Amino acid sequence: MLNVQKLKAKIVEKGKNVECVSADIGINPATFYRKMKNNSFYDKRSG
Repeated sequence: MLNVQKLKAKIVEKGKNVECVSADIGINPATFYRKMKNNSFYDKRSG
């Protein structure tokens, strides 16, 4: 699992917002918000 707080901080650090990041990765902003709320992101590198 990814640390959602670090993800949010990195988004702000880069001067972006959730809508911009979700468009960059090709998912709906609502899906991105839901994944953050439910902490359902995972790191593919960790298996």
